[in-house]
Amino acid sequence: MVSIAKKKQPDYKAWKDIKFMVFDAPLLDEPFVNRYSKFKKAIEKIKNPHLVYVPHVVCRGYEHLKEELALA
Repeated sequence: MVSIAKKKQPDYKAWKDIKFMVFDAPLLDEPFVNRYSKFKKAIEKIKNPHLVYVPHVVCRGYEHLKEELALA
């Protein structure tokens, strides 16, 4: 993203590929599960292709962690 932002001539096609990835909404004074639910619903309602939430998975243990990392 830095290379796109620093260009003297805007590359509009490149800017269209940038996404703002939301992991949390820490300013909401609630438990994470509630915050996640709220910002996920808000992002889905907005329907902006450049604004996306990052899915979270509760780790069930070491084997599950290895499976998830293998998917990345």
